[in-house]
Amino acid sequence: MIALSFFLSLQGFLHLSMILSRHAKDCLGSTFSTGQARWLRLLGWAFLLASLWPCIRIWGGEIGVCAWFGLLVLSMVCTTFLVSQGPVVASYLWRRVCPGGYLFRCK
Repeated sequence: MIALSFFLSLQGFLHLSMILSRHAKDCLGSTFSTGQARWLRLLGWAFLLASLWPCIRIWGGEIGVCAWFGLLVLSMVCTTFLVSQGPVVASYLWRRVCPGGYLFRCK
């Protein structure tokens, strides 16, 4: 369940990072349209909120939220490292693992 929460939050941050034109150009070669960016933002936040459920299920309300924040920080650091140091890996994860990679292509 912890791995599920981490995986969901990593997907959420990957969706949110691909909205930024700098990261999209580095990883994918072009940017998204405004409408696509709105949907990607919604998907990103949905994945981040969905990652809260496994933490609360395992540890209960108070500890689960604290553990969720810790997992958010860990997945944020991993996303930052992927996008800045390994854009090829981030592009692969985006296209193969994230639903936004299947639904939306760059313009």
